[in-house]
Amino acid sequence: AVVSSQSSGRGYVFEGNPQVEVFEDSNVEMQLAINTAQYGRTFQDRTHVFAIREKPEEVVEGNNIYNLNVRGKRGNIVQTYPAVEYDFQPNRVQMKTGDYIHIQWTGSDTNPNNNDGQGRQGTDRSNMILLRNITYAKEGA
Repeated sequence: AVVSSQSSGRGYVFEGNPQVEVFEDSNVEMQLAINTAQYGRTFQDRTHVFAIREKPEEVVEGNNIYNLNVRGKRGNIVQTYPAVEYDFQPNRVQMKTGDYIHIQWTGSDTNPNNNDGQGRQGTDRSNMILLRNITYAKEGA
């Protein structure tokens, strides 16, 4: 066990559930909930970093930018828990002419090989396709 000279007199030892004296010259001992078998384990890092930026100058005042995300992962509801199967967030977006949409999602090459889904095993990718012909005139066409 690794012990400093100051802490050794108070019972601070890196061991499972140690009894320690919290205050010098007191009869109060506490047991720390330390499971040394857990200290070497690595858990999933689910932290994300994002930045909110000012609206670009070319976006006309009064027009909105909507953020559309794909969430979830490959697999059935049991395999993806506590996540979800694929879904859009928000589920519905009502826009007006001149509004913008910012689409973002992530994929993975390290999805469990036995998870249900289409495509190469171990991957977790999404794509977007046009489901019907464009029914409005293209600018400059």
